[in-house]
Amino acid sequence: METRGGRIEGAVQRLLEGPKNSAPETPQNKLFSEVTAGSHPQDEVQREKTFVPSRELLEELEALTVEAGPTLEILKEQACGSQITGAVLEAAAVAQPRMEAIRWMSNQFAAFGYRDEWLADAILYMDRLAVQMYKSDNFLSLGVEPNSPAAEILGATEAMKSQDLWLAAVMVALKMSEAESELDTSIQDLVVPLVPFGPNGLKCTRARWQKIKLTEFFVVRELDSRLMVPTALHFVQHLSREVQRVAATANWPGLESVELPKLLGPPLSSKEQEEQKQKNAMPLRRLTKMQALAQCLADMAVVHKPSNVYGDKLSPAVLAVTVLRLCLYGWGCPPSGCEERLDELQEELGINSVPEEERQRLLAEVYR
Repeated sequence: METRGGRIEGAVQRLLEGPKNSAPETPQNKLFSEVTAGSHPQDEVQREKTFVPSRELLEELEALTVEAGPTLEILKEQACGSQITGAVLEAAAVAQPRMEAIRWMSNQFAAFGYRDEWLADAILYMDRLAVQMYKSDNFLSLGVEPNSPAAEILGATEAMKSQDLWLAAVMVALKMSEAESELDTSIQDLVVPLVPFGPNGLKCTRARWQKIKLTEFFVVRELDSRLMVPTALHFVQHLSREVQRVAATANWPGLESVELPKLLGPPLSSKEQEEQKQKNAMPLRRLTKMQALAQCLADMAVVHKPSNVYGDKLSPAVLAVTVLRLCLYGWGCPPSGCEERLDELQEELGINSVPEEERQRLLAEVYR
């Protein structure tokens, strides 16, 4: 049997080599071949067709990468770093600037085709910062009693109002997700278009960019460098694949595939560069309808019901299981064995230890 590592290496090698004949052949070194009249060997190299990986090969690489990635047990352990008490996030003074920032970021992410996972990471960083800001050595209580409920609300409000904190959190999320490599551009080019926070906002100056970079260090320090923490979307992706394996042969609408927007990045300076970017865009990613609906429900719950989502230090896995349980009935009765498999995964994640009342409350809020 071929090992997992061997399968991954084989897929990567095929991506690097591109299409080839079935019989191996040593290519001629055209840079040092004989020059004929009216030609140069370098011209031959430049005229060769650039290999563009197929959708099937990219999907194979993605599937193998996921398979070789963190196990459910590792995700469960990593999630301990993202568990917070979220009640303060729904206080009016906190919720308004939080919603305004998320609305701006989500519109820009949609326009550029940025991945939902990147925004989910940034929101989680900001929510973690906000709920603990009143404990920070850098927070000034400004007349309210330190470590009091009033100080907690004030600290969370100041965090959510800070555009530089939001931009720094997005920068960290993009770096941790290796968005620069995926889009083949610099982190500055990815973040600068987000700076104005509105159509009439101020553009990014050199001084502002330096401030955002310094704020990035503040974010990392305040989060105690615990940045590799999964969101509910990570659990949705992992758990949905497990459930779909059970239903692989079923004729169920939830298994039909949909395509995500192209991952393009911000607009470039010239028409020629923009046309080349469109030409070289990665193939559209595909999800099943169940995965797409579950991710959408998880996103909406985090944005609109943070107190229920985070609860009193709930794992993001609880939200993932909740939305998947709802999605199983999004197209009538689910295929045989799917609910049972989700029950097994729920027990494996330790979710059964969460009070039933709290789980039912989250289920009701997501359903509404």
